[in-house]
Amino acid sequence: MELRQLQYLAAVARHRSFTRAADELYVTQPALSQQVRRLEEELGVALLLRLPSGVELTAAGAELVARAEPILARVDDARVAMESTRVGGAASPASPPRPGRHRGSPPRSRRSTRCTRGSA
Repeated sequence: MELRQLQYLAAVARHRSFTRAADELYVTQPALSQQVRRLEEELGVALLLRLPSGVELTAAGAELVARAEPILARVDDARVAMESTRVGGAASPASPPRPGRHRGSPPRSRRSTRCTRGSA
């Protein structure tokens, strides 16, 4: 279960439409539908009733959206809090370095290490 999938499900529930939810989220309708379907498959339960007039939440879908909304709100709050710590668009000096990089260390090589056919 991914945050993105929960965001997508909540938007579909809010709009009762894959098309309008996709417009809000700036994704294509097939991509949105596919992610919701994957979430349903992972959980083993139908979350939405797909009707000619739109979509409706199943009981399981309504329960998941009710549990997801506070989580999504907390993620948004954390994102806003972190944005307020930035100084001029960069992390403040008190923030730790990004994972995988140490202050003063050279950047990692971007050369591919994939093996191609016929090479060892």
